Amino acid sequence: SFSHGAKDEIELVGSFIRERRVDGLIIMNIRPELDAYLQKEAEPDMPLVLLNHPIEGTPFCSVQVDNRSGARTAVAHLLERGRRKLALVGGPLDSFDSHQRIEAAQQAAADAGCPVPEPWIFHGNFEEYTGREIGLDLLKDRNNMPDALFVGNDEMAIGVLSVLMENGVRIPEDVAVVGFDDIVTSRHIGLSTVHVPLRDVGRSAMNLMMMVQDADNDNEGPVRKTLPVQLVIRRSSGTGPAGP
Repeated sequence: SFSHGAKDEIELVGSFIRERRVDGLIIMNIRPELDAYLQKEAEPDMPLVLLNHPIEGTPFCSVQVDNRSGARTAVAHLLERGRRKLALVGGPLDSFDSHQRIEAAQQAAADAGCPVPEPWIFHGNFEEYTGREIGLDLLKDRNNMPDALFVGNDEMAIGVLSVLMENGVRIPEDVAVVGFDDIVTSRHIGLSTVHVPLRDVGRSAMNLMMMVQDADNDNEGPVRKTLPVQLVIRRSSGTGPAGP
């Protein structure tokens, strides 16, 4: 398996493919450069399963979560709480997950008559410290702040949440916050978030890998599985104060 590579990820994956050093590959969170490499170089009979990023026009099976549904549900929840001034925090611009989540959130807000202003669409790198930086940006104009944030992953949501609370912003009274992923820390601090069934993702990926490794498999095309997600409502968007 291969997950979260660095700059040499193409070379590493390429060596696995060329030398047949493994019986199969499960690739997670691939980047555009690796997309192009796989489309050109990977052989159709190479057992390969993509996580969270299907590549159209290839014979490779994939497993992803329903990013769009999760984002729409999160936005609907914030609107149901009476919030009308939404801001969005996405991950890297070339991230498949981030693109799906933020695009769906934008559309859901616009469809509800609450379009998100361009200055309130931020992008970090999925890490907590960039969430803190975005939180500081929001605090530059205390008289013109959103009343709700949908954040594309929990790490950044925790960063935003922390810096806002450190500067006297009441959560959720002043700003309601919803993240995405449902990491363990989110459960401890009361962060509302979209739960991603990681075990199911891993199980589905292994099942697909065994299927494509089966020489007797007569599948007509690549299997593309999309797993459901679920909104988990906690204090950061509820009626009580957020925090440990």
